[in-house]
Amino acid sequence: MSFIGILTNKKSEPEFESLITCKPKNNIIMINHSNIENVRNIKFDTVLLDKKVSRDKGLTKKIVENAKKLVINADISIDEDIITNIKAPIITYGFNQKSTITASSIENNDALICVQRNIKDVNNNVVEPQEIKISKLDKSKNAYVLMGAETINIIYGNNK
Repeated sequence: MSFIGILTNKKSEPEFESLITCKPKNNIIMINHSNIENVRNIKFDTVLLDKKVSRDKGLTKKIVENAKKLVINADISIDEDIITNIKAPIITYGFNQKSTITASSIENNDALICVQRNIKDVNNNVVEPQEIKISKLDKSKNAYVLMGAETINIIYGNNK
Protein backbone atom coordinates (compact mmCIF):
# COMPACT_ATOMS: atom_id res chain seq x y z
CA MET A 1 0.00 0.00 0.00
CA SER A 2 1.36 3.42 -0.88
CA PHE A 3 0.90 6.46 1.33
CA ILE A 4 0.90 10.19 0.68
CA GLY A 5 2.23 12.28 3.57
CA ILE A 6 1.28 15.95 3.79
CA LEU A 7 3.28 18.01 6.26
CA THR A 8 1.13 21.01 7.11
CA ASN A 9 -0.60 22.67 10.04
CA LYS A 10 -3.92 21.50 11.46
CA LYS A 11 -5.72 24.54 10.04
CA SER A 12 -4.84 23.55 6.45
CA GLU A 13 -5.70 19.84 6.79
CA PRO A 14 -9.45 20.15 5.97
CA GLU A 15 -8.63 22.27 2.90
CA PHE A 16 -6.19 19.66 1.58
CA GLU A 17 -8.74 16.91 2.24
CA SER A 18 -11.45 18.78 0.32
CA LEU A 19 -9.23 19.57 -2.70
CA ILE A 20 -7.37 16.29 -3.17
CA THR A 21 -9.36 13.98 -5.43
CA CYS A 22 -7.02 10.98 -5.71
CA LYS A 23 -8.32 7.63 -4.54
CA PRO A 24 -8.22 6.00 -2.07
CA LYS A 25 -8.25 8.98 0.25
CA ASN A 26 -7.45 6.80 3.26
CA ASN A 27 -3.88 6.57 1.95
CA ILE A 28 -3.36 10.27 2.70
CA ILE A 29 -1.80 10.97 6.08
CA MET A 30 -1.84 14.52 7.39
CA ILE A 31 1.29 15.24 9.39
CA ASN A 32 1.41 18.12 11.84
CA HIS A 33 3.46 19.11 14.88
CA SER A 34 1.38 16.92 17.20
CA ASN A 35 1.63 13.63 15.25
CA ILE A 36 4.96 13.85 13.40
CA GLU A 37 6.67 11.67 16.01
CA ASN A 38 4.09 8.89 15.40
CA VAL A 39 4.53 8.72 11.61
CA ARG A 40 8.29 8.99 11.29
CA ASN A 41 8.73 5.31 10.37
CA ILE A 42 6.07 5.18 7.65
CA LYS A 43 7.49 4.89 4.14
CA PHE A 44 5.63 7.39 1.98
CA ASP A 45 5.25 7.15 -1.77
CA THR A 46 4.90 10.94 -1.98
CA VAL A 47 5.60 13.57 0.66
CA LEU A 48 4.30 17.13 0.37
CA LEU A 49 6.04 19.80 2.48
CA ASP A 50 3.56 22.65 2.80
CA LYS A 51 4.66 24.03 6.15
CA LYS A 52 7.47 23.54 8.61
CA VAL A 53 5.79 21.37 11.25
CA SER A 54 8.67 20.38 13.50
CA ARG A 55 11.60 22.15 15.03
CA ASP A 56 13.44 18.84 14.84
CA LYS A 57 14.70 18.78 11.25
CA GLY A 58 15.83 15.17 11.79
CA LEU A 59 12.19 14.06 12.04
CA THR A 60 11.27 15.82 8.81
CA LYS A 61 14.35 14.44 7.05
CA LYS A 62 13.47 10.89 8.16
CA ILE A 63 10.00 11.29 6.64
CA VAL A 64 11.18 12.70 3.29
CA GLU A 65 14.32 10.61 2.72
CA ASN A 66 12.52 7.45 1.60
CA ALA A 67 9.80 9.11 -0.47
CA LYS A 68 9.58 8.26 -4.17
CA LYS A 69 8.42 11.82 -4.95
CA LEU A 70 8.84 15.00 -2.96
CA VAL A 71 6.55 18.02 -3.39
CA ILE A 72 7.72 21.26 -1.78
CA ASN A 73 6.12 24.65 -1.27
CA ALA A 74 8.90 26.74 -2.86
CA ASP A 75 7.86 29.87 -1.00
CA ILE A 76 8.65 28.57 2.50
CA SER A 77 12.13 28.30 3.93
CA ILE A 78 13.28 24.73 4.30
CA ASP A 79 16.54 23.78 5.94
CA GLU A 80 18.70 22.49 3.08
CA ASP A 81 19.89 19.58 5.24
CA ILE A 82 16.38 18.12 4.92
CA ILE A 83 16.60 17.76 1.14
CA THR A 84 20.35 17.09 0.81
CA ASN A 85 21.03 13.68 -0.75
CA ILE A 86 17.36 13.12 -1.58
CA LYS A 87 17.17 10.80 -4.59
CA ALA A 88 13.47 11.35 -5.29
CA PRO A 89 12.38 13.81 -7.95
CA ILE A 90 11.40 17.13 -6.38
CA ILE A 91 8.38 19.04 -7.65
CA THR A 92 7.91 22.59 -6.40
CA TYR A 93 4.83 24.77 -6.20
CA GLY A 94 4.25 28.37 -5.26
CA PHE A 95 4.23 31.89 -6.60
CA ASN A 96 7.97 31.69 -7.30
CA GLN A 97 8.38 31.86 -11.10
CA LYS A 98 10.82 28.95 -11.01
CA SER A 99 8.27 26.62 -9.36
CA THR A 100 7.08 23.61 -11.33
CA ILE A 101 3.45 24.41 -10.45
CA THR A 102 2.23 28.01 -10.11
CA ALA A 103 -1.08 29.82 -10.02
CA SER A 104 -1.60 31.85 -13.20
CA SER A 105 -4.62 33.55 -11.72
CA ILE A 106 -6.97 33.19 -8.80
CA GLU A 107 -10.19 35.14 -9.15
CA ASN A 108 -13.55 34.82 -7.43
CA ASN A 109 -14.41 31.10 -7.62
CA ASP A 110 -11.94 30.09 -10.35
CA ALA A 111 -8.21 29.45 -10.49
CA LEU A 112 -5.77 28.66 -13.28
CA ILE A 113 -2.97 26.38 -12.15
CA CYS A 114 0.02 26.31 -14.48
CA VAL A 115 2.27 23.27 -14.95
CA GLN A 116 5.51 24.86 -16.17
CA ARG A 117 7.60 21.73 -16.80
CA ASN A 118 7.03 18.08 -17.59
CA ILE A 119 6.12 15.95 -14.59
CA LYS A 120 5.99 12.16 -14.41
CA ASP A 121 2.92 10.86 -12.63
CA VAL A 122 2.88 7.67 -10.55
CA ASN A 123 2.12 5.62 -13.66
CA ASN A 124 5.21 7.06 -15.40
CA ASN A 125 3.05 9.10 -17.80
CA VAL A 126 4.41 12.52 -18.69
CA VAL A 127 2.20 15.46 -17.78
CA GLU A 128 3.20 18.24 -20.15
CA PRO A 129 3.12 21.98 -19.44
CA GLN A 130 -0.46 23.20 -19.39
CA GLU A 131 -2.98 25.31 -17.54
CA ILE A 132 -5.63 23.60 -15.46
CA LYS A 133 -8.81 25.47 -14.62
CA ILE A 134 -10.32 24.81 -11.23
CA SER A 135 -13.87 26.10 -10.83
CA LYS A 136 -16.34 26.40 -8.01
CA LEU A 137 -13.76 27.25 -5.39
CA ASP A 138 -14.64 28.48 -1.96
CA LYS A 139 -13.21 32.02 -1.75
CA SER A 140 -11.61 31.21 1.59
CA LYS A 141 -9.27 28.54 0.15
CA ASN A 142 -5.58 29.12 0.72
CA ALA A 143 -3.74 29.52 -2.61
CA TYR A 144 -0.79 27.41 -1.42
CA VAL A 145 -3.06 24.58 -0.34
CA LEU A 146 -4.81 24.79 -3.70
CA MET A 147 -1.50 24.51 -5.61
CA GLY A 148 -0.21 21.71 -3.36
CA ALA A 149 -3.44 19.71 -3.60
CA GLU A 150 -3.55 20.12 -7.37
CA THR A 151 0.07 18.93 -7.58
CA ILE A 152 -0.95 15.73 -5.75
CA ASN A 153 -3.93 15.37 -8.13
CA ILE A 154 -1.62 15.72 -11.13
CA ILE A 155 0.90 13.20 -9.77
CA TYR A 156 -1.87 10.68 -9.15
CA GLY A 157 -3.57 11.25 -12.50
CA ASN A 158 -6.65 12.95 -11.14
CA ASN A 159 -6.25 16.52 -12.35
CA LYS A 160 -9.51 18.13 -13.40
